[in-house]
Amino acid sequence: MSQRFPTGMRTSTANRSWPPPQKCAALTCLLDVRRRRCAVEWRLVCETIVGIQIIVKDKLLGYLYAMNKATQESKLSSDTDEGVSHRLTFLLHRIVSVLVDASSPQFRSLGLSIPAARALVALYEGGSQMTVGKLAETTSTDLSTMSHILRRLESQQLISRTRLEGDNRVVYATLTDQGRSVGKECHDASLEHEAVLLSDMSPDESALLKRTLIRLYRNAKAGFEP
Repeated sequence: MSQRFPTGMRTSTANRSWPPPQKCAALTCLLDVRRRRCAVEWRLVCETIVGIQIIVKDKLLGYLYAMNKATQESKLSSDTDEGVSHRLTFLLHRIVSVLVDASSPQFRSLGLSIPAARALVALYEGGSQMTVGKLAETTSTDLSTMSHILRRLESQQLISRTRLEGDNRVVYATLTDQGRSVGKECHDASLEHEAVLLSDMSPDESALLKRTLIRLYRNAKAGFEP
């Protein structure tokens, strides 16, 4: 027996739509909300990961900096131990000894002692002419020693000496052409020696070292000379 539906209750399967339009819109809205929520949550996760990376990087850099500082302080501490090998006078003497051993053969090949080479460098940098008194002051040499050095340089035809007209007490030392050439060689050698000494120092460290040495020289002059 076929089932009968009351009039008006029969529906056609072909006319049905599933899900109904209202439910479709609600489902779409729900999916859109969930998609936006997932996007927000994913962005938060990414930001959290980036934040963690920054924190870890900062911590690691801080750790490496602390380790490097501790190493440098430990090295400085070991370098400043008490004892004659770390005393200032010994350190200065050791540096001078190395410089003398390295530069003497080079200047000797030019027929010069180190003090004579220093005088030529001072004259070369001073415009090829300087009073004997100024030259002695520039090279930290006493007048009698400087006069002896200049006599020898004059005999080698590297300089000439002339007295100031009207004041025989003032004597000028002037480089000859040959003296200018040799003076340039000595000047270039002195720059090379300085470059070796300052090879691992920054410009600021080099400037500080030079200022400190100048202070030490003044202290020595004030404390040791009568």
